[in-house]
Amino acid sequence: AYDLIVAKDGSGNHTTVQAAINAVPTGLSAAFTIYIKNGRYKEKINIPSSKPFIQLIGESVANTILTYDDYASKMTTCSGTVGTQNSASFTVNATDFAATNITFENSYGDGSQAVAILVNADRAVFKNCRFLGNQDTIYLKGGGTPKAYFSQCYIDGNVDFIFGSSVAMFDSCVVYAKSRTSAGSSYITAPNTPTGQSYGFVFNNCKLPANTGATSYYLSRPWPSPSEALTAQKVIFLNSYMSTHINPAGWVIWNASTITANLTYAEYASKYFDGTLVDVSARVPWSYQLTAPQAATYTAANIFAGWDPCSVASGICTPVTSPIAVSNFRVIKNASNSQFSWNISWPISGIDYTLYRSA
Repeated sequence: AYDLIVAKDGSGNHTTVQAAINAVPTGLSAAFTIYIKNGRYKEKINIPSSKPFIQLIGESVANTILTYDDYASKMTTCSGTVGTQNSASFTVNATDFAATNITFENSYGDGSQAVAILVNADRAVFKNCRFLGNQDTIYLKGGGTPKAYFSQCYIDGNVDFIFGSSVAMFDSCVVYAKSRTSAGSSYITAPNTPTGQSYGFVFNNCKLPANTGATSYYLSRPWPSPSEALTAQKVIFLNSYMSTHINPAGWVIWNASTITANLTYAEYASKYFDGTLVDVSARVPWSYQLTAPQAATYTAANIFAGWDPCSVASGICTPVTSPIAVSNFRVIKNASNSQFSWNISWPISGIDYTLYRSA
């Protein structure tokens, strides 16, 4: 049922994802499917602009992992560094890309920008995927008005980990803002919405669970620009569930030069996980609480204007059972004991965990 199969054990057409992408014909006008069997594929992957309509389908989201560990401050020469964009583990430069049941990871760790996925093209779709990183996990950019749709995905990070200039909708996703190794607060999104672009990032029916530490988070801060007048950042949270790790102010400026009149930071019916409405009385005065009629205008049809992400592949907009997948498993070894911590990617109640150790 697939055009190519990738398998580390040699049972497919290729043993690496990049080799399969290299084998895809250029200039396609219909979907070309690549099935990726379970495995941890450590490779820096790039989809060139000449290869649109590639669709990647993983065997299982918990075990089909595309990973690399570049980071922005990594030296390439005596005076040069990799940079944020080139740190990406996975780069999409072609239009009409889609991925299902895949984990995209940058495993570098904390301390530098380290992108898990860079989407540098229009009309990208992700269903039931995970995006694992720390600072700058997902970078959404591209010329014109690029669009991206995320359905039932899991995204984690700890600084500005969803950022860029695209129009993007996150539908029924889990956004896990991790605890940082250093104390203090941090930021979930950092949009760079160009002036005149009607939409930025829209989060609909998403879940923002509390982290395992004490880091508090702002929903967004605006990406600084050489001229603040050139940008009009937009982030909207609709019908989303939040925990007390979200700072009561909700939103924050980048620095004293931020022009708050240019920002559209808004919410509608934000709730705690027990179903009670979030107390928004301490939100910054330049943010917005939408009315029901205003919130109703933030539909995929309006946001994407002429592009239907649900038509890209079968089941993109059909709800699926949340998979059991563990993220951020960590061990701190002390003199007389060890501390284990982890989080489940999609919050599911009634699960028992058993931790085994080998002899």
